[in-house]
Amino acid sequence: MNEQLEDPFDPLTDEMRAMLLKFREVAVPHIVIGGFAVRVHGFLRTVRDLDLLVESTDDSLARLSKALTNLGVKEVANIAALFRRSAKAKWRWRDGHDDHYVDLLTQLDNYGFAAVAEDSLLVSVGNMQISVLSKEKLIASKRTAAANPKRGEKALQDMEDLEALSTRHGLEEDSDFKARILRA
Repeated sequence: MNEQLEDPFDPLTDEMRAMLLKFREVAVPHIVIGGFAVRVHGFLRTVRDLDLLVESTDDSLARLSKALTNLGVKEVANIAALFRRSAKAKWRWRDGHDDHYVDLLTQLDNYGFAAVAEDSLLVSVGNMQISVLSKEKLIASKRTAAANPKRGEKALQDMEDLEALSTRHGLEEDSDFKARILRA
């Protein structure tokens, strides 16, 4: 019996694909993190957003500005300024057509773009090659996020992701970590 495997990028909306294509077209350095990275690493959970880590060098921000302008984003100058002045900048794009969105970030936990890029995976999505957060950094990021009391209900998703990734990849669960998180 042949088992049909789901493509981890099936939930991408047309708008998300358009952004990825535009980023590729103008060579915006970016890496998929968050829920889509979880899906690539084997836990096919529901996702509502696409999280992208973007490089914040002057050249990369110029490319990002061009891509966003081509996508019809009006506040490009404000976004570039935000990304220049803050090491942990975040901007959310909603195009008004769907309840999905794209988050652009310049830092993941304590990892800058270069640290994340050094061991990221290259994954084929249709006619695109997309960089995705490594399993090791994804798990480390999920542990950090799950331990953050400010994340509220999102921490529960982080714990579920951690459990599924641990099971999928044969990693030992840290029951003390889980107990500490659930008590917090």
